Amino acid sequence: MRSRFKIKKNQFILTGSSTLKRKKVLHNKPERIVTLKMSTMSLFESNDSEGLISINELLLNNIETRFVESLTYEQLAYLIVRGGWPENLDSNSSNCHELPKKYINKILEEKSAEQNIKYNFKISKLILKSLARNFSTTISERSIITDILKNENKTISRPTLAKYIEFLNRLFLFDNLKPYHLEKSKIRTKWLEKRYFSDPSLVCALLDLTAEELEDNFALYQVLFKSLVIRDLKVYAQANEAKVFHYEDYLNNKLDVVIEFKNGSWCAVDIILGWSQLNTTARKLNKTVASITKHNPKPPVNKCIIVGFGNIVYKREEDGIIVIPINALKD
Repeated sequence: MRSRFKIKKNQFILTGSSTLKRKKVLHNKPERIVTLKMSTMSLFESNDSEGLISINELLLNNIETRFVESLTYEQLAYLIVRGGWPENLDSNSSNCHELPKKYINKILEEKSAEQNIKYNFKISKLILKSLARNFSTTISERSIITDILKNENKTISRPTLAKYIEFLNRLFLFDNLKPYHLEKSKIRTKWLEKRYFSDPSLVCALLDLTAEELEDNFALYQVLFKSLVIRDLKVYAQANEAKVFHYEDYLNNKLDVVIEFKNGSWCAVDIILGWSQLNTTARKLNKTVASITKHNPKPPVNKCIIVGFGNIVYKREEDGIIVIPINALKD
């Protein structure tokens, strides 16, 4: 397993994982305690990416052409459903869905009581399933209530939903994608977060999907692949003091991902599954960046398309877009 944090010789780090209790002094010398936001393993950490290109290379003008072994449709479905759980790395496509389901049930059972406020397991599960059906969107609380009534035939009040959302947020099951706003831009941007789970396997678990069943649902497969890419990009960005956002404005410009580097430079990223979509996506990406740049003094340092199936990392001569298979990325 690759280490996300590089440790010098003779150093050691004591780590623990917990949900912090609110309104409580956790340590009388807080400078001794460092809080880190942890995530599941990226494909590079689980040895499922060859790590040919770091996201820091997206700051460079020259990108070296490199070749990678392409993933298959079945392999990628397995990686999505399996997730980045260390204990699940040796699972196979027939049982990889089991651990994420057990994890959700276990964490809900253990955290169902907090500060003497009881949280009902079934209500928590209803809300999680609704969010799983609507992940990667900016769904509102009102729409969640409507979705639960439609799909589960259950009624939940707005105050109850808000209380449970706050509770579930503290369990680190979600890792929403914040909107990006370009400074000094004349375009009015949208400010809603897109709802994402911390790992795409959690969505599969809540929707009761196996790897084989995911293979038969192409529309969901595509959206879950985007979630997988975003999970990995957040891990790689954190290691390089960069940040990951989505972009949408009122001129109908959309970017799947914006990577903002610590020097203020940004990279425009779109995510697709296959090579057949490349030219269409490239035209859309070029049009979007041109529209944004027209109203903003700071163009992206690079444009990038991340693909699910591909065997080459390269920079397109016609428009400068960098094409990267997901299993070629690293931090």
